[in-house]
Order: sequence, then C-alpha cells, then structure tokens
Amino acid sequence: RPLGDPLQSAIAAVFAEFGGDQHIALEAQQDMANVPQFFAGAPFHELSFAHTQQLDRDGLLSLVFSRSFMPARDTSPGRLAERAINDLFDGFADAGEVTVRYRTVAMVGRPQLASPLDISP
Repeated sequence: RPLGDPLQSAIAAVFAEFGGDQHIALEAQQDMANVPQFFAGAPFHELSFAHTQQLDRDGLLSLVFSRSFMPARDTSPGRLAERAINDLFDGFADAGEVTVRYRTVAMVGRPQLASPLDISP
C-alpha cells in the first residue's frame, strides 16, 4: 500500500488504531530490507506495478474489515472503526466511490545456495 497516498494513509491510521498487536506484527513482515540477503548476493530484479481499485462505501468497509486484525463489526471497537471508515469515505469519495491505490512489487531472481542440494534417492 503506497502510504504516501492520502487515502491509504488514512486507512493505515484506522488499522493502527484498531488493529492491535496483530496489525503491528503483520506490518513488520512487509519490511523489504532483507531481500538482498535472501538472494545471497545473486542478482535480482525488482518489478513494480501500480494499480487501483474503485470502491463504493460498502466495498471500502468490506476491504477494511476483511483484515484479520480488525475487530468484528458487531463489537464496540468494530462499530467505532466502522464510523471512522464512514467518515473517511465521506472525506475522500467522488461520485460515490473512492480510488484505492496499490503498488505490487515482485522480486525476481535465483538465490544462491549455501551448499549443493542432496537429491539422491
């Protein structure tokens, strides 16, 4: 999620407020600092693709509450989160939809093996 995008930043703030420790743990997994270590010095290429999703109010609510770290909508924290998302939608919607921007990143390469694989039967 490109956090420089104002809508994604606002969604991230809702996730941070209502997602708890599980949200923090999942966010840490998105750190790409160890990618070069994974490839162990072998060359790799980074491919990046921007794309968008047009969502109405129900679509945005479904997107947010589809995250496993979000509280159930029928709980007190869930109702507060739903109110926050409705307010967010009202602030960003144009013609009844919001544009959610994404960037898909793929790392393509072949990691070097520390030692040959033993594939004998």
